[in-house]
Amino acid sequence: MIDREAAKLGIPRVRWIRGLIANRLRGDLLFTRADELSLLGLHAEARAMRTELAALRRDLTAAATPGDGKLIARIEELHAALGRHRAAIRAGLEGNLNYWRGEP
Repeated sequence: MIDREAAKLGIPRVRWIRGLIANRLRGDLLFTRADELSLLGLHAEARAMRTELAALRRDLTAAATPGDGKLIARIEELHAALGRHRAAIRAGLEGNLNYWRGEP
């Protein structure tokens, strides 16, 4: 039964057992492999969007007209927001890995 449940989540049996115990004791969440892959995909997409915004900002700044200031400022806000989201995703993944490694 444990093997079947672990297989449903795509994780090893020991990890499923640890997750069950942790969840019962502290209510901690266990990322499945699918969850981790989804978060890694979101992180990569945010990085790509941030790179594109940086390039757009450079191009607009180089050829700026007097009315472009608000647009450039908005691009900078979006760039910063994507950076914060990437950091949050990375922190979640690292926190989950650290938990399973027994690190603080």
